[in-house]
Amino acid sequence: MAAYATAQDLRSRWPALADSATAEVLLEDAALWLRTWFPDLDARIASGAVDAGLAEMISCAMVKRAMLASEHEGQANQQSTAVMGPFTATSQVAYRNPEGNLYLTTQESDAFDGRPSGAVSMECAGM
Repeated sequence: MAAYATAQDLRSRWPALADSATAEVLLEDAALWLRTWFPDLDARIASGAVDAGLAEMISCAMVKRAMLASEHEGQANQQSTAVMGPFTATSQVAYRNPEGNLYLTTQESDAFDGRPSGAVSMECAGM
């Protein structure tokens, strides 16, 4: 099966994309995951129940997250300390996706299921 997006689609959303060959492979992987998590996705796209642009956009987001994380592959966190005389500076970074896995956010998953993102507008009675 074909990917929902191409490396050019990803480059349109992320101009700093450097490795188109890896992006193409990951976009195919993302499509496979989307079809696994949503087995009827292609049928819903064909029927118009889900916009094909949504699958493209979310595939690109999944791959961008994975490619950004790949420079930290295998590192769960990193800590550095710098000392200059009496001054010490310590910084600690914890990576959210150190293995560069492809995943969906709750908002993306909800979009495929037709649920709103969770933002709500309400009026209080008597105000």
